[in-house]
Amino acid sequence: MTIFSVADLCDENNDVQVAQPIFKLFGKEQIFFGRIRTVKVLDDNSLVKKLLNEKVNGDVMVIDGGGSLNCSLVGDNLANIACQNG
Repeated sequence: MTIFSVADLCDENNDVQVAQPIFKLFGKEQIFFGRIRTVKVLDDNSLVKKLLNEKVNGDVMVIDGGGSLNCSLVGDNLANIACQNG
């Protein structure tokens, strides 16, 4: 993987979008990039599981749980599925 700065990326690509760094890192990768797929759910991770079971090539999934703290949306089983499917 080529390492680059966000400023250089934006200078060379007018259509690039950058996500704000407001998320916690739970994986082993410190640096990553890809097409962002946002999933909006509320207290139900069935859609997350469905999408994680699809084979993808380097997409980044952002899960919007609406701020609910009623349940976990990703645990070890879904994290393993995500790793296996890219």
